[in-house]
Amino acid sequence: MTKDRSATGRNTTANPATPVSLAVPSPPTVNTEGKGKGKGPKVLVSNPKEALAGAAQTTEDHLYSKKTKTSYKGQVTRALAYAAAQTEPGWRNAFTKVSSLTPTVLMAYVASKCQGHEGEELSYKTAKGIKSELKHYFKAELGCLTDSWSCDSDGNYTGNPVHEEVFERSLQSLKNRDGRAGTSRQSLAMSYSVMVTLMEHLKDPATIADRTEGLCLLLQAFAATGNEELTRLQMKDIELGLTTNTGSPFFIITLTFCKTNQADASKHKKLQCLPNTPTARLRAICCYTKLKAWLQWMERSGRRLRPEDYVFPALDAQGRIKFQEALSQTRVQGWLNRLTNQTGLLARRNGRFTTHCFRRGGAQFRFMFAKEKLSLKAVKWWGGWSEDEGTGTIMRYLLEESTRYEYGFSDMLSPSRQDSRNAVYMGETDTPGAAPITQYSLDVSLQSLKEAINVEMNHRSSIQEQELNHKQEVANKALIDSNNAVMASNKAL
Repeated sequence: MTKDRSATGRNTTANPATPVSLAVPSPPTVNTEGKGKGKGPKVLVSNPKEALAGAAQTTEDHLYSKKTKTSYKGQVTRALAYAAAQTEPGWRNAFTKVSSLTPTVLMAYVASKCQGHEGEELSYKTAKGIKSELKHYFKAELGCLTDSWSCDSDGNYTGNPVHEEVFERSLQSLKNRDGRAGTSRQSLAMSYSVMVTLMEHLKDPATIADRTEGLCLLLQAFAATGNEELTRLQMKDIELGLTTNTGSPFFIITLTFCKTNQADASKHKKLQCLPNTPTARLRAICCYTKLKAWLQWMERSGRRLRPEDYVFPALDAQGRIKFQEALSQTRVQGWLNRLTNQTGLLARRNGRFTTHCFRRGGAQFRFMFAKEKLSLKAVKWWGGWSEDEGTGTIMRYLLEESTRYEYGFSDMLSPSRQDSRNAVYMGETDTPGAAPITQYSLDVSLQSLKEAINVEMNHRSSIQEQELNHKQEVANKALIDSNNAVMASNKAL
């Protein structure tokens, strides 16, 4: 006999000879109302086809961001239009029906964009983007699933045409071309002095007449925010008209999605923006002032702003505002390239300014040059780095160009070389004869100070020791004289 515990929790006696039932239990009673007792657990009843359709719709809506889907659609549309305009046999359908000609047409399309055959020579980055978008298109729409390509003499193929060997060699050649052009593709950090030059150029009457007042105010506000991820910011994400306990005005920007957070709305970040009033140095790049001026101009020139309006909306050819259309980073990059060429901001610098240059320059300024410098932890938070980002990576990001400059010795034999150059970040200074201190020079100064203090302390210790020894000698002599006097007195008695 064995003991068994029933569902009621009581010990009951079971007969070991009784066979165990392996029958599938009856399904629970379906309770479509979900109310009352004794009707069984609530079970959702739905059509399987409807469930699958819902899952497919969720994938369509949320697997990729709206920006990614828009880019994908535009790239595919342009590729299909290119193929449809061709007159070579079999080329027109090369992107709607995969064949042995598809890789050839694909390479011709990329070459037309990146080799300058249509008056527009784009970079390897463009070619890489075309490959990525069309790879997804061939996979999703035409069933080209594997990351390889092969095609026999009869036209039978397997794989995805973007992996055809000749096409991939062509992309590698474009990459080598851009790498050997002598111009770095990396985004430089926009320093404070360059930022001021840019702001002054955008306030110049000649620039305003050429670009329109609205565009100049928009670019000033965008540059002052120092964050290229704010292109999709809407008015509902900004709290205006706030005041601190000390009476200073400010507003709050809520940044929900960014590079390190693409899908979790709960991980939003609130950024307080206050006016830089203490010095003219900071007022020149004040985010609060520039953004406020831009919002006021939009309301004067268009209409009262609504919660769904974009803070940085697109502008048409006449400078009119498209409130419900976000400004693209590509458009901002085009404006920035033109401004860079007009003002000579890249003189004697190997690199380029992208929309990312404002964030990088702002991080460097607050970490190294501002009067009240931020800690590395604060810079990491404001810069939008992930919590897992290594300190070494961020330091290289902040100091890379400065380090390259400070540790370069190509002009070592030049008679005009300034030996103090290695103690100045980027050689920039606002006051003649004065220069911002670096960590290296600070360490040297601290070490010299420590050595000077140690010398002084040793000197003082030596003097104190000599004085103490002298006092000890005087005391010992007095004690000896006293003992001798006592001994002489005792002898006389």
